[in-house]
Amino acid sequence: MVMIAADVDVSTLQAQPGFDRDILVFAETDSLKAMEAIAARKPHMVVITRSFVDSSRGAAIVNHLRTDPSFGQAEIRLIEEPIEYMSLVARRSKKGLPPNSAVPGHPLPDDYRGTRLADRFVIDREVEVKLDGDQSRLIDLSPTGAQLVSGSSMRPGQRVRLSLAPNKDDAMRLVAMVAWAAFEPASAGRGAGYRVGIHFMDADAKKLNSFCQKYRAPGT
Repeated sequence: MVMIAADVDVSTLQAQPGFDRDILVFAETDSLKAMEAIAARKPHMVVITRSFVDSSRGAAIVNHLRTDPSFGQAEIRLIEEPIEYMSLVARRSKKGLPPNSAVPGHPLPDDYRGTRLADRFVIDREVEVKLDGDQSRLIDLSPTGAQLVSGSSMRPGQRVRLSLAPNKDDAMRLVAMVAWAAFEPASAGRGAGYRVGIHFMDADAKKLNSFCQKYRAPGT
């Protein structure tokens, strides 16, 4: 099992008497390390706090787990209180119940779509867009993510930096995680590239929404 919990809960969980060292616990700020562990170990279950899964970073992780076969077929469970949850798991273990038996927590809803529910906007072409320093074409933008075409190859789970510069005063620099990537062949007037979907990590959604409203393309 792999658990992703709030930073403040991690040390408390690991210090509990009888803590099962086979359970890997990662802080939300170490979510990329958690993804590496999931890809390497392919656990039967990944447990995530409900508050984290509702964030842009948590949504990106869930999307990776659901769409990238390299992470295996882990069941995703949502919980409210990590410390209470682990206490229940420990009690079940003492009773000899198998680790993959039903445990408290809620399965991810079948219709979960993460932060993709946010409205997306077509942005004015005058806004300069760079992804990891490379000039890129912005397809659409929302307060939680973006879709772009870049000349550089990207992979799911990769951390990237997005720069939006309509002018000096309103320039924005954002850290994001690649949710998906697909090769896009050359078309009329455009060379081949990679279409990518990214989720912003801890971005100011209110500020981004204002940016989208201000620089949305005319007529959209």
